[in-house]
Amino acid sequence: MRKKDAGSQEAPIADDEAAAYWRVRHDRSDMTAQENAAFERWLAETPAHRAAWQATNELWDLFDEVEDPHLEAMRATARGAEREPRLWFRPMAAAIALFAVSAGLVGVARFGSSSERETERPGLASRYETQRGERATATLTDGTLVSLDSDTAMIVTFGRTGRNVKLSRGQALFEVAKDKSRPFVVRSGTSSVTALGTVFDVNVSPAAVRVVLVEGSVAVHAKVGVRSPAVILTPGQELVASNNGDVRVTITDADAALLWRRGLIEFNDTTLAKAVEQLNRTSARSLRLGDPSIGRLRLSGIYRTGSPESFVTSIAQVLPVTGRNVRDDLIIERRK
Repeated sequence: MRKKDAGSQEAPIADDEAAAYWRVRHDRSDMTAQENAAFERWLAETPAHRAAWQATNELWDLFDEVEDPHLEAMRATARGAEREPRLWFRPMAAAIALFAVSAGLVGVARFGSSSERETERPGLASRYETQRGERATATLTDGTLVSLDSDTAMIVTFGRTGRNVKLSRGQALFEVAKDKSRPFVVRSGTSSVTALGTVFDVNVSPAAVRVVLVEGSVAVHAKVGVRSPAVILTPGQELVASNNGDVRVTITDADAALLWRRGLIEFNDTTLAKAVEQLNRTSARSLRLGDPSIGRLRLSGIYRTGSPESFVTSIAQVLPVTGRNVRDDLIIERRK
């Protein structure tokens, strides 16, 4: 995506500017087939474009949470801007303004060497994020304790009438402080979980959202915006809402679901490919399958996360595989 300067030569547009422009266009819901194709081409061009698109979407969603009439007016202006090519700068300028102001609203807590943070930003939004191989805890301003698993990101916004969390990736355990006047709502994917005072775990993956209730009671809306009764969970129940619309509630072992807090993970007749996918979220070093066919092998047991070497050593006792170091990765190969 490029713009023309005063000399009629095309100049590149920054990734965040382009992402903001496309977000405004999507929000208006009147994109043409040609625009959709152009957007898909832009998104597929580079990882930086995809990262900018994800960040912009997260910031845009804050406007639904932050109570500020000036910000909402700016978004309304961007939505109403014309889209003719000769006036490209009008929606773009509005989008950039939205992006810049939104960025100023978000406090980022990257935990680094410390495992606990408390962010005091009442009325505004705070972003909490862990990297691969890192777990952390955060105490929110209302006293709620949140434990974040590896490679997890969430945005927290507290207002006068509600407490809102958007979990965009990863897994987190919420020990919610009681406040009947301000419901505590966690949104992830197309699902939302509402609690007044309870303990529950939310795990979001590309295919589904999983909610495990440890204590208290929660109401889960599997598809936000669709008129349907909430599913009320009781302790020891698990709800899995798949992206295809399927919703399943089962009895589960809550202790097993929370093994990640102790740096452990349990597999039950899980394919090696799926196990590798899950373990790669927990370590800065990646596991890779040297032979795709061994990904169909199955395993069960409890393994330590964050240590690819110990995992390969363990499974080599029960599966016909071995490990080989290649630069920063550990390759799992079929044993000869």
